Amino acid sequence: MNPSETDSYLQTLTVLYVEDDQETREQLVQFLSRRVKTVLTADNGVAGLEIFRARRPHIVITDILMPQMDGLTMSEEIRKLDETVPIIITAASELQDHLMRAIDIGVDKYVTKALDTDRLLKALDTCAHQLYTEAVRKESEEKFRIAFQTSPDSIVMNRVSDGMYLDINDGYTNLSGYTREDVVGKTTFDIHLWQNLNDRQRMIDMLRRDGYVENMEAIFRMKDGSLRHGLASARLLRINQEDVILSVARDITHYKQAQAEHEKLQAQLQQAQKMESVGRLAGGVAHDFNNMLQSIIGHAEMALTKITTTDPVRSDLQEILKASRRSAELTRQLLAFARKQTVCPQVLDLNDTISGMLNMLHRIIGEDIEILWKPAENLWPVKMDTSQIDQILANLLVNARDAISDTGTVAIETENAAFDRTYCDIHAEVHPGEFVMLAVSDTGAGMTPETIEQIFEPFFTTKEFGKGTGLGLAMVYGIVKQNDGFINVYSEPDQGTTFRIYLPRSSGHVAKEAELAPSSPTQGAETILLVEDDPAILDVAQIILERYGYNVLPVNTPSDALAVVKHHPGDIHLLITDVVMPGMNGRELMQAIKAIRPELNALFMSGYTANVIAHRGVLDEGFHFLQKPFSMKDLGEKVREVLDKPLDSH
Repeated sequence: MNPSETDSYLQTLTVLYVEDDQETREQLVQFLSRRVKTVLTADNGVAGLEIFRARRPHIVITDILMPQMDGLTMSEEIRKLDETVPIIITAASELQDHLMRAIDIGVDKYVTKALDTDRLLKALDTCAHQLYTEAVRKESEEKFRIAFQTSPDSIVMNRVSDGMYLDINDGYTNLSGYTREDVVGKTTFDIHLWQNLNDRQRMIDMLRRDGYVENMEAIFRMKDGSLRHGLASARLLRINQEDVILSVARDITHYKQAQAEHEKLQAQLQQAQKMESVGRLAGGVAHDFNNMLQSIIGHAEMALTKITTTDPVRSDLQEILKASRRSAELTRQLLAFARKQTVCPQVLDLNDTISGMLNMLHRIIGEDIEILWKPAENLWPVKMDTSQIDQILANLLVNARDAISDTGTVAIETENAAFDRTYCDIHAEVHPGEFVMLAVSDTGAGMTPETIEQIFEPFFTTKEFGKGTGLGLAMVYGIVKQNDGFINVYSEPDQGTTFRIYLPRSSGHVAKEAELAPSSPTQGAETILLVEDDPAILDVAQIILERYGYNVLPVNTPSDALAVVKHHPGDIHLLITDVVMPGMNGRELMQAIKAIRPELNALFMSGYTANVIAHRGVLDEGFHFLQKPFSMKDLGEKVREVLDKPLDSH
């Protein structure tokens, strides 16, 4: 503080002056009154102590030798009440015993010749600076405390050496679910905060190198076992001779999810645009190529009529015709992919159409592979060319046959399905509405995600050279798109494949559509553990369940699910789990959870059809099952149905 600041600050203070000599007291009061706000006076230590208790002045000035209670005794009593208030002793001389006692008491200044105002003013300046510094420190600490506690972001102080929590704010407890008692005194390792310990080491390395960290992304595990994306900034501090990390983390999970959904939608859009472009090209090529084939076939047939049956050229012309007809079949498939084949759509019952094809399908697939036909009851009608149904099933069953190395099963199923806006928001090619589902599932070799991305592209094939044109699935894709439908493919290596085709419900039977109008599922308030390794499906299922009032604990791995079951403090009423997951399938997860919480019931969901799962032994009788993709209504009704049923014994 400079002299003007000191004078200004002194003018805000109250001083207690204790002196038994009236003349000296009056003179010094006159001097002090020009420099401080208020001067309180007393003529002995007893009176001075009472005034201090009542008024709590900022500074005390006292003589030593006084009646009833001397100044040093009064100072001792004041120190018991306030250890920080500055005390100035005035005395005629620096007596050794007085001086030593004053030091023991903790007196701030010992001024001889009380009326030497220059020395007294310097003592006052020193005490004012001391008070001002302390006031600034307290104000700074209070501002930090308010900012620390009220920030919506997570703010924590950890020891660098072992990660031990020294303090946390409300933002941390609100985000993580931990209380102060849960974490203060423990380390980040004790509560498994960091999903990846390398992230913590990366932060420490940057702090030691630069002294700060700005906007470092990391994944943190919450108390309930869920994972959240955080954007962390930190500073390295030195407190009580220890290195301490002051870190601030903001939850960016929703942003990351939105970013991932945006990227997924962008990829879906790009794929759709690519397929559309390839389709237009294929259609143009097929059209022109058909014209050329027509010329070749026509000329070859005319040439055959002009030669004898023994002419050696005849066999060459016949080979030309065979090759031309095979080429014509390829162009027919290209036209189907390009959605330019000529069709005669009609309203039909898909169950009846497929039932009439079963004998033909058995011949296609052979005796070693079993066909399971599971038609849905009260199936809605569709409007399309029956020959297109033949083409779809023939191609899908041929692919299924080739994917099964020895014996196996192919399931053909139908089902009514409805999709709401929530589902469509993360599937670019799907629009809300009612559809008829046709599923073809096999127990074959399955496919990798990279293969799935390409299977509908013309001429893409995984078969050996000469055993496939790569147009079968392209034709299926074109037929479905031509009829305003869409396809979902679920497959993993060694887990089989399910093609689910959705065709729009025909508007030809308005009365039946009204009869089948869905009812709203019953609301609930129970706690549900949701396990799904696909983040998009996990998000949409969580949104649906929370809209119905349930408390959802979402996790994307079986190990995280087990951690939640062990540590979640309240009841968990239902497990909803995917069937096929890395490391542990849904049934194994359910058995592990029941060892901890035997009262917990389970609902399985999968992109594989129920029959294929049962055939592989993953799903037994009595297990509750929900087929992907599901609508909001499907999930709500199934959850309520399982929750309302008695606990299964399996």
